[in-house]
Amino acid sequence: MAINALHATAIKAFRDRLASLGINPVEVIETASLGREATASAQSPPTVHEVLEAAVAMSGDTTLAIKIGNGLDLAGYGTYGFALMSSSDMGAALELFLRYGQTFLHSSSWHRSVNKDGMILRLQQNTVTSYQKMLVTELAFSQMHLASKLLVARPAEGIRVHFSYPKPAHFGVYEQNWPLTMEFDQEHTQIFMPDQWLR
Repeated sequence: MAINALHATAIKAFRDRLASLGINPVEVIETASLGREATASAQSPPTVHEVLEAAVAMSGDTTLAIKIGNGLDLAGYGTYGFALMSSSDMGAALELFLRYGQTFLHSSSWHRSVNKDGMILRLQQNTVTSYQKMLVTELAFSQMHLASKLLVARPAEGIRVHFSYPKPAHFGVYEQNWPLTMEFDQEHTQIFMPDQWLR
């Protein structure tokens, strides 16, 4: 899979999802570009973090990142999406994701650590504001949860999520969308998946 082609596919899926929610992706990108700090390069396009922040501000919907992530169809990711849906188990799908699926969030990355009980995926985000980190976390976790529901036909028992930010005012939406054990104000944003759930 070509990384540049996958990145373009991910961008298209993201724009299509914005449009399906009644948000003009071109206006959002223009607004994000205009709102950039003076230190940001005028030549580079706005980051996903900046676009998400602009989309939330324009829509007035603080839960928008979750709605976007919940509606990003794996089929919209072309060959990568088909490969994910064809994975034999969640562990195999995560291997594909760690290899190819990180192309969309250039200023973020997932780091994996494995122990005898399971796997921890830690989301590392650089050079962004705390608010932007929260929005991207909501997008990433809602998309990951949606994919896991499609790939794993059993409850998410034993999965624990840590967020590095305080409990948001819209925490009720977290509870509705992610029936998981969640803790806030933690050192890292990460998700623990037990070994039996990965296989």
